[in-house]
Amino acid sequence: MSITDGDISETVVLPYLVCEIDFPPDVVRADAGYLSKNKVQLIADLGAALFVKPKRQPELLSMGRPAWKHMLLRHREDPEGLANEYNLRWRHEAFFSKLKRRFGPPKGRNGMMRCREVWMRILILNILAVAGEQVEEELKLAE
Repeated sequence: MSITDGDISETVVLPYLVCEIDFPPDVVRADAGYLSKNKVQLIADLGAALFVKPKRQPELLSMGRPAWKHMLLRHREDPEGLANEYNLRWRHEAFFSKLKRRFGPPKGRNGMMRCREVWMRILILNILAVAGEQVEEELKLAE
């Protein structure tokens, strides 16, 4: 995860995110904002499958990036399978939606403080989720 200012496109940080993790991902699910030949090839070079729902019917012309053509052919051959895999993004979207609804925008004055604040919010949200699961488990045992 990368925390950026509101005026920085998430697509700019994608190469850093996928290259800096300790283990290569098997699957990358992203929205159509990440759909570019360079990004598709980057993710394929890492050995991952990219699941992006194309905005419209893009050209198969790969311009030296075979992963682009492979991804589009896979989409044309099995659009339902791609849609099912792509739709698993809801978990990530739900987490960030919950984070924004519960805490609102960061209040820190500078980049470092905002970054720390967001990391703490994520930590708190995860602690609350674990605590909630423990309470549910205890209630089930008490029945």
